[in-house]
Amino acid sequence: PAIGLSAYLLEKKFPNEPIAILWSDHLVKNDAAFREMLRLAEKQVSSKEANFVFITQKPRFANQNLGWIELGEKVGGESNEALYNFQRLCYRPKLEEAEAFFADKKYVWNLGYFVTTPSYLTSLFSQYVPDMANKLSTIQEAYGTDSFEKVLSENYGELEKISFDDAILVKLGAAGMQVISADLGWSDVGAWDALKEA
Repeated sequence: PAIGLSAYLLEKKFPNEPIAILWSDHLVKNDAAFREMLRLAEKQVSSKEANFVFITQKPRFANQNLGWIELGEKVGGESNEALYNFQRLCYRPKLEEAEAFFADKKYVWNLGYFVTTPSYLTSLFSQYVPDMANKLSTIQEAYGTDSFEKVLSENYGELEKISFDDAILVKLGAAGMQVISADLGWSDVGAWDALKEA
């Protein structure tokens, strides 16, 4: 719902402007590489080479607490980061799956970071979670009016409590999707093993 609300409000003023969705409670040690990945993702979306670009981390171990993305064909990129077509996402695999993904080398960690446009994001909500999309559209219509706070409070709390991964990402096909992979020195320090490693 938080990503949806952001997308619908931004769409009203900046429908086709590239935006990045990022989480604030992660550790990124290689911030120079991270900025380069964001620039490349923005370029791909602005030029319409992709509708949606995942920014990912090369895996360091068989992590069960994350989503894993299967990489398709390599389509370009500089020496530090590589650009691939997207195949599929597996959210929080079982240990055996995670170990197989890690050994395969065609899988990367999904960080929940991506670049797209508000209008493309809202189209995904309409396609995959239409009830949520209808309520978000109602909020969007009120945005910028005197009734916004009232409409927001009446509708937002009614939205289904579901992760973006489960609502949208695991349902995505490969068309228009790309993946940038590099070593960001990334860690989600919310788990004890991740904290120890970090």
